[in-house]
Amino acid sequence: MRSLRFVNLCWLLLIVACGLLPGNNNLENEFCAEPRELIQDFGHITLPASYAQLEVRCSVFVDNHTVYARFDFAPADLEAFQQSTLIDEWHDSSGTPPDFPYSFGTFLDEPGIARLPAYTYGLYTPQLPVSQQILIDTSNAQRLVVYFVAFTSY
Repeated sequence: MRSLRFVNLCWLLLIVACGLLPGNNNLENEFCAEPRELIQDFGHITLPASYAQLEVRCSVFVDNHTVYARFDFAPADLEAFQQSTLIDEWHDSSGTPPDFPYSFGTFLDEPGIARLPAYTYGLYTPQLPVSQQILIDTSNAQRLVVYFVAFTSY
């Protein structure tokens, strides 16, 4: 009986140490504490001067971190924003949407991409550790909407 309690105590300590208890997500909370800095530093982009409505979600695991973001900005900032990313080659929407290597999280799903009337996208997927995936909804002439994913593996 004593050894069973010891084993249970060891499991409990391991769960607490790894942050696996519900509501105890210290790694993600710490990692996602400053969304603007996170997007720029971890995501390797510069937010446009006109950005607004920034939403960020994070996923933290032992060997990788993923940041999902959605924000909008004025079309006049498009070229500067694209140049601030790691992506060298941008593509406009035509025909079937590409198979993106990463999900855009809860911000945009595959059927949502297929319904977009116009967008531009780019991928930066070299050898790890850092990858970027960006889709910009260009269907509104007043505000462009960015869907962004940055993935790092250690």
